[in-house]
Amino acid sequence: MEKEPTTKEILKAIENLSANTDRRFNELSKETKDSIANLSAETKISIADLSGKFNNLSEETKGSIASLSAETKGSIASLSAETKGSIASLSAETKGSIASLSDETKGSIASLSAETKGSIASLSDETKGSIASLSGETKDSIASLSGETKDSIASLSGEFKNLSLETKSSIANLSKKIDDVSSRLDDVIETINDFSTETDERFNKLENKVDTVDYNLNGLEKTVKCQMVTKDYLDDKMADIKGELVNITRKEDIKIKEVVKILHANKTLTDANKKRIFSMEPFPQTIK
Repeated sequence: MEKEPTTKEILKAIENLSANTDRRFNELSKETKDSIANLSAETKISIADLSGKFNNLSEETKGSIASLSAETKGSIASLSAETKGSIASLSAETKGSIASLSDETKGSIASLSAETKGSIASLSDETKGSIASLSGETKDSIASLSGETKDSIASLSGEFKNLSLETKSSIANLSKKIDDVSSRLDDVIETINDFSTETDERFNKLENKVDTVDYNLNGLEKTVKCQMVTKDYLDDKMADIKGELVNITRKEDIKIKEVVKILHANKTLTDANKKRIFSMEPFPQTIK
């Protein structure tokens, strides 16, 4: 025959059961809080890493755009300066050649005119002094001088024509050079336009990449927010766990009270012991 438990053993068993119940509740609560803290820390670290990567990518994109813009401006400025310098130098050379040619032509004509006038004046004086005695010689001299003058004028006219042809040739060569410079300038402008088009395409590609990264970050942020545990969710879960623990504890309390009632009915426990057990936590009950 098994020995019936004493009152002290029953009280001790009840106290142990209550202590185990409290310990299990505290452990479960601690584990739940630790899980929440770890999840919150991991979420913050992930968001911080994503934010740092996005900031680094934004800084690299801005640096690339600024460097590309500076290179483009420098190339255009250098090319424009070289073109202006070539046109200015060519214009100065052309003006100098035309001015020098004009001065030489005027000087030759003035010198020839002065020589002719001097010869005619000298011949007129000599002719007037010896008209009567040297009429025939004067006529011959005048005819000879007239022939020489005509030859000189014809020669001068030929030289002037040659000089005019050379001037026209120089102007034609200058016009050709100007056309070449204009053609080169058109090529330069076309090159600049091509480079500008290529630069725009590179900018568009960079903008598309930035938009893609932004879209991916927004999707990742939405995913993190969807998977993130909220305070309301945790409160609901804690309330559910607390309710389950209360139900388990209440069932154990009912069993213990039934054991106490049986022991009291068998006269193992006194009325005082029964009242003391029923008044204990977590569900105290007053017995009249």
